[in-house]
Amino acid sequence: MPCPLCRKEIPARPNAACDECRRKLLLIPPDAGCCPGCGGIMTGALAICDQCMAEPERPWRKAYTLMVYRDYARHTIHRFKFGNAPELARPFGQLMAEKIIKNQLNADFIVPVPLDFMRQFSRGYNQSMLLAEAVSKLTGIPSCQPLRRIKRRSKQSGRNRADRHKELAGNFILKSPAAVKDRNILLIDDIFTTGATLHAAAMTLLSGGAASVTVFTLARTPGHALLF
Repeated sequence: MPCPLCRKEIPARPNAACDECRRKLLLIPPDAGCCPGCGGIMTGALAICDQCMAEPERPWRKAYTLMVYRDYARHTIHRFKFGNAPELARPFGQLMAEKIIKNQLNADFIVPVPLDFMRQFSRGYNQSMLLAEAVSKLTGIPSCQPLRRIKRRSKQSGRNRADRHKELAGNFILKSPAAVKDRNILLIDDIFTTGATLHAAAMTLLSGGAASVTVFTLARTPGHALLF
């Protein structure tokens, strides 16, 4: 089976990233000190990174991310989201599952951040849902979707943090509050930029009675505190 990312043949690891692609993806090292607000690498002595300090208080217990969103990681994630490559959810999900198992993350449910109907219809799939399903199969943590996006969001890239948070406030509702009441939720999304989308989704879950929310994203956009 070829590596799904670079298409080179690799032995005995179907749908898995090859060793070369793993190196090129800039995976967060397991021994790195990471910011609990976003999962990015810390370089200072404060409790959270400087980027998280500029944001509203995070409503989640802790955040994890798999890699830095630049270079090869950016290229492959862009292909996954916009290049009609849903099959990349499998190798990405495998890498996320490895980190979940290594960090002994416990959750009652995995919940992906939903897309609005028109965006999912035009793309053909929700990449965060595919990641959640792949992670669920490998970790045994059930995946469910109690959230629904009730507003069609505008494009978030290039917007400042205040505009992102204002536009996303009230963007989600719970389809079934009973499904999350007193549950520990692992909230999954693809890219962590300001965290505004995750903030809105987490607040909806917590307002509906969830016991806690932990965030796990595929990649964190780079800042000076995240480069290595």
